[in-house]
Amino acid sequence: NGTFTCHCMANGKFNATCATDVETTPIDCGPLPSVEHAVVTGETHFGSTALAVAIEGYSVDGFASGQKNFTFNCQANGIYSPRQEFRRITCGTSPKNHFNVEKMEFEDAALAADPPPGSLAQLGTSVLVHAARSGLKFR
Repeated sequence: NGTFTCHCMANGKFNATCATDVETTPIDCGPLPSVEHAVVTGETHFGSTALAVAIEGYSVDGFASGQKNFTFNCQANGIYSPRQEFRRITCGTSPKNHFNVEKMEFEDAALAADPPPGSLAQLGTSVLVHAARSGLKFR
């Protein structure tokens, strides 16, 4: 508990609780929490800030231009403030041109089974292989 009450007694002195030095300790939120796909550094006491930095291939919104870090802090109630999550960076819609591409292969097994036109490719998991139809070439 962070509060106590002092009473001024009839003898002009404070009651026993206030007559002695009261020791306080800083609020500690405990070990820094882990954040998936990130490295977390910082302090664990009330008022301090921690930093989560995404590992390569991740951002807050899943875009390469997206935010790659965020901060959170230890609150007065001893609990860390809410944290964001990192998402795998995607490359967007595939550039498949249905008139000039003979096939599109994915290194990712799940996509290779049935690659939908305009599907998303994720950094580090998908490799698009385009093969031009016979008699055509890519520019």
